[in-house]
Amino acid sequence: MTVLQIGAAGGVGQRLARLLVARGDAVTGMHRDPAQAETVRASGATPLTADLVDDSVDELATKIGGHDAVVFSAGGHGTGRDKTTVIDGKGLEKAAAGAARAGVSRFVLVSVFPDALRAGEPDEGFEHYVKVKKTADVAAFIDAALHEPALSRVIVELTGGETPVTEAVARLVSS
Repeated sequence: MTVLQIGAAGGVGQRLARLLVARGDAVTGMHRDPAQAETVRASGATPLTADLVDDSVDELATKIGGHDAVVFSAGGHGTGRDKTTVIDGKGLEKAAAGAARAGVSRFVLVSVFPDALRAGEPDEGFEHYVKVKKTADVAAFIDAALHEPALSRVIVELTGGETPVTEAVARLVSS
């Protein structure tokens, strides 16, 4: 499988690239800052500098073309509301449109679950929890889910548990 990772220099991106490459997949790691190319390369992915803000949908479609799947784990990461809106909102829309235009129908979005922060102000403990989940369980789950073609058009909340990832993916497919 050929996979384009958007946000490949981040915690999820690096871990996922290692898992996919170990499986024998070809991974292209899209990153915004040219200085991140070596980080992406070290994870086993082929670096591709691109920008969700500046690139057009057509430019993104060209970069996405030829891949079997896209994983979007890019984010503004606390850089302010404007950056979050542009990257996590408009950038995601452009990437999804680019994937559709390129004929790539397998698109995985990494996001926080919707009600995670609505109960109150986020605290340092919760922020740490989100980071840990992002960098470990999420990458393993995406690796397994990408290789299960029957898994499609589902929202999965990863919050914890003792079920091995491959077994959890198999249960999702059979339900």
